Amino acid sequence: MAGYWAIGLIEAISYAPLLGTGGQYLSFITGNIANLKLPCSINSQNIAKTKAGSEEQEIVSTISIAVSSIVTTLIIVIGLIPLAIFQEQIVDVLMPISPYVIPAVFGGLTIALMAKYYKIALIPFVVCIIVCVVGNLIGFTEVNSQSTMVIVGMVISIISTLILYKLGKL
Repeated sequence: MAGYWAIGLIEAISYAPLLGTGGQYLSFITGNIANLKLPCSINSQNIAKTKAGSEEQEIVSTISIAVSSIVTTLIIVIGLIPLAIFQEQIVDVLMPISPYVIPAVFGGLTIALMAKYYKIALIPFVVCIIVCVVGNLIGFTEVNSQSTMVIVGMVISIISTLILYKLGKL
């Protein structure tokens, strides 16, 4: 929590000269500052060739942030209208694949991380597979839930990494 306070304070101080008072207010209310509002403000200031700290800079910044907020809202509305109209059809089409989304994401991450950190990832991976197989064999299917495997994998990862580090294998 303290980290968020520090980040919030640093952002408020560092963005102030670039966004101006009005632009900073709008940015903090609407969000997405670093990815959208700040680049939009800086670009509009460069196009208008305003001087840093001038009233003109603050006005240009505030207008550009307001326009970007309006455009973002319009794009979301335009995207939501077809979604609202065809909600039943979209849900019907996507329902069969929804159980596979989380495993696919974790599978992609697992392969990428195992390839990069194979020494650290191999032990928890093998232990999780053993826990799943043994759990199925003895009829304890609750052990196969994703939340259980994530917790087991995290604990085993920490323990095995500490052991490998102390043995000098990392």
